[in-house]
Amino acid sequence: MLAVAAVVAINIFVTIAVAIYLAIYSSGHPGEAISAAIIQKLTFNPYVMVSGQFLGYLALLVAMAWIIRNRYHRRFWQTLQWSWPSAWLRYLFSGMILALVVQVVSRFLPLPKSLPIQRYFETTGGAYLMAAFGILIAPLVEEMFFRGFLYPVLERAFARALHNSRTARAGASLALLFAAWALVMRALSGAALLAAALLPLIGCALLLSRSKQPAISTPTSIVAAVLLVLWGLAMHFSSRTLLLTAVSACLALGLLFVVAAARGGMESRAAAVGGIATAVVLTAASFALIHAAQLASSVAPLAILFTVGLVLTLVRALTRSLAASVLVHVGYNTALFAMLYLSTNQFRNLERMN
Repeated sequence: MLAVAAVVAINIFVTIAVAIYLAIYSSGHPGEAISAAIIQKLTFNPYVMVSGQFLGYLALLVAMAWIIRNRYHRRFWQTLQWSWPSAWLRYLFSGMILALVVQVVSRFLPLPKSLPIQRYFETTGGAYLMAAFGILIAPLVEEMFFRGFLYPVLERAFARALHNSRTARAGASLALLFAAWALVMRALSGAALLAAALLPLIGCALLLSRSKQPAISTPTSIVAAVLLVLWGLAMHFSSRTLLLTAVSACLALGLLFVVAAARGGMESRAAAVGGIATAVVLTAASFALIHAAQLASSVAPLAILFTVGLVLTLVRALTRSLAASVLVHVGYNTALFAMLYLSTNQFRNLERMN
């Protein structure tokens, strides 16, 4: 639910930032009508995007701190497992090497000629702003959420689910439901699509009102219903390749739960390994999908970002240090912006991005 709230919060603050800049624009251009072209231009303005995303990140951090303190009654940094590695330069340079490898591999992939994110790099000032945000702020906040908060929650949840046959059966049902729902929502359109989007919420309410001992807790059921709504809408507007990949992933996850349920629940060690593996993949997928709009949901860029997310999450899982994955992320982004800086003549010839 926090992941959904994070996306919503960022979009709300970006919308607020667009509204503020529109008001400023209108005051400087009295009598001029606000056209769709002006709104779109402001939407892709780096100053608007960074302002909104920065406020959204702050709201996310506040929500994380509140949950950790009030629900888990733990210290913030201790819960996120922040521990500074002694060989910190090794992780920083590893991220830079990862960026170089990604750039080499990208030359052999069918990448689009242009992406929405490139529209934030149309001016030298905007490019410097995006670089500063991408190196100093985004890696820290994104790692705190994805690898510091989301990953351990998923790891524990899936380990418990695989260890218990009852929750494993419920997990298998949910995975198969998500796969089927993606295909159904893809086939619908118009009013039927909007009506079907509400069915998970209605079904959740009916099941909770009639079942005295549900297989899944009430909060989990509500979260699953909300995610099912968002999942269905996302799959409706996604590409065919992305749809088939997502459905295949759901079926694979469902098969894992079926195997666990058939064995009466996995042993503790096997369940722990399964929880780690599943959490690593899902965290990487979430990390890629949250950037889908900036990448126009193109398969090749998302696959690259998913792979980077896998590396970052594996670093977090193997070292048990959030600081280690932050350093790799900072190194990765620093190398990308450094290469862009050099290839565009210090951000003066940004048309070379294409």
